[in-house]
Amino acid sequence: MIALPPNAASPSEEPTATSESAVSPAPAPEASPAPAPEASPPALPDRSPFPSSWTTLSPSWSGLDTRAVLDSGGTIITWGHTGILYKDHPGNLRLLRNVLSDLTRGKRAGRILYTMPCDPRQDAHYCQLADSLDELAGFFATVAKFGKLEFRWAPSVKLSDYTAVIFDSCQASGGIQLLDSYLERGGRALVLGDNFCSIDGLASARSANVVLQGSGLDFSDTDPSAAGTVPVPAEQRMGLLEGVDSLDIFRVAPQRIEHSFVPVVMAPTGVLMARLHAD
Repeated sequence: MIALPPNAASPSEEPTATSESAVSPAPAPEASPAPAPEASPPALPDRSPFPSSWTTLSPSWSGLDTRAVLDSGGTIITWGHTGILYKDHPGNLRLLRNVLSDLTRGKRAGRILYTMPCDPRQDAHYCQLADSLDELAGFFATVAKFGKLEFRWAPSVKLSDYTAVIFDSCQASGGIQLLDSYLERGGRALVLGDNFCSIDGLASARSANVVLQGSGLDFSDTDPSAAGTVPVPAEQRMGLLEGVDSLDIFRVAPQRIEHSFVPVVMAPTGVLMARLHAD
């Protein structure tokens, strides 16, 4: 866990269809108005809408069982920033390498899922994640060391086929129960959320909190925008911070821990990365 110096950062009805009975001396009553069609889940611009079966939570769903995750060999790491944010900052890329090594248990030939259908390597606008592929070269090179990276919606694939999942809550709000079920059966995931990327006005941190409901951790609603690059003290460069000299923490959302998680990266604004841990 790194404790960053105090001067390193500063925070900051749908109408219901109705029908009326007509009372009239006419021989036949008026036909009732046709019911309004059921609304489809919201879609990202130029993207297909989420299937309703994946975006409607079951009334019996009680949230994520972290004990089941741990007992089955699964784990969760959280980070307060969405998107392929690491780009070419060496400290952040090293942190990503350590996270992937933890999630994949060091295996180098598996499949890794990034939960969005747009692949920046095949999109003319790089999925609006960067201005060029050069900015993302470090990310792709780092992930390639641990397996094949695929960009798909979580509901469209069998999650158990993947060694690890990167759940970007700004790019994919579908498949929440599916993801929780995957984790409770030994799945391993990096969950991303923040308060500057949103879908239809909903901050991605709130979507991430639905995934993490009941886990003992949630993302706050703050968006620190003054923090920049901060050093990592040499004595703290171990575990997920091994080899990390510094980190870019610009707009990384803090998280609140109640139980089951331990902090990995901390700043005056709060916990920026955490890992599921047996109490």
